[in-house]
Amino acid sequence: MHTKRLLAIALLLGAVGHTFSQTRIDRSHNSMRIGDVVKKYQIETDNIWDLSHSEKGNNAFSETHENFKTDTITVLFNGTRKYYAFHSDSLLYVGLENPLEKDSVYIAETSIVFPMSLGDKHSGVFACHKSYCDKMRFHKYGTYTVHADSIGSLTLPDGSVVENALEICCKRKYRYEQLESDTLVADPIYSEAEILQKISKGGDVYTEVEKVLYIKGYRYPIVTDFILYTPNGEICTKETYFTSLDDEEGILLDEANMQVRNQNVVESNDETNDDISSFVRKNTDAKEILFNCEKYITTNGLSGTIQCKLQLSDSKGVVYRTKDLSLDSSAKNEASVSYSGLRPGQYIISLIINNQTYTSNFIFE
Repeated sequence: MHTKRLLAIALLLGAVGHTFSQTRIDRSHNSMRIGDVVKKYQIETDNIWDLSHSEKGNNAFSETHENFKTDTITVLFNGTRKYYAFHSDSLLYVGLENPLEKDSVYIAETSIVFPMSLGDKHSGVFACHKSYCDKMRFHKYGTYTVHADSIGSLTLPDGSVVENALEICCKRKYRYEQLESDTLVADPIYSEAEILQKISKGGDVYTEVEKVLYIKGYRYPIVTDFILYTPNGEICTKETYFTSLDDEEGILLDEANMQVRNQNVVESNDETNDDISSFVRKNTDAKEILFNCEKYITTNGLSGTIQCKLQLSDSKGVVYRTKDLSLDSSAKNEASVSYSGLRPGQYIISLIINNQTYTSNFIFE
């Protein structure tokens, strides 16, 4: 790409349209199917986009999809059954059951609305009556937001990189109220307005953040990351699972995704190396984009000192942040570009070296 402003803007717009349109999930390629078995390995990692340094367990857990109940899909994983039902193009979470607890849902959570592409978002409320060991009963209710919030490069445990992975993030906020053990007392049922009001007041509100990474040509998420925060903001539970591409390719009778994978091979022969997604990541806590200088230098075999520039702009070509860099073989740090104060929307981080521009796309909330 050249440095003339109009041409640069045109190329950036073209890059945005190409990348955003390529990765989405839809019902024909990504919905659950009765009979599918997915292997998941529990891993430990601080960055779900880079699994090259993750610690992987030896045992695989099987996630099976059954029709245990009429009109539902039952997902059995690690001793717990979760129940889902399709309503039009939406997948609803409708219950949970294991030897210790049971959820009786009266307002279902919409887990996915097909199709979903970068930037798509939906939200709502959910509520259920929960029992523990048939001795304690609770009213659990809250809000949720599901957002396809970013696209980037996913580095697998073996170091290989998959481009255009789509992250879908679900954030839930909820409360518990203990119920009377007397079964003659009617359980409370809240309306949507009552739930929104109670959650907005704060107090003993728990927060869950569940992120999944999908890649084109594979039905189920490659990475699943779950974090539960206590009302005071401390991490109570953190679990991350990885499914290998080989295991997903072994899923039987998934002709739709097999065709997509074959097409990916053809398309990859024509791609140019103008994407830096594998070298940048979003730090939402600090509201900044981080560029891994060391990884970029090592990957591209650079020598000597190279003057370059990081630039943050929107899809219209308006530049908001610029940072000059000197890259050399001794660089060990991550360079940061703040996006604090910017309006929510789609943005482009660009690395400019010797009149060449390399880009990656982000959504800021």
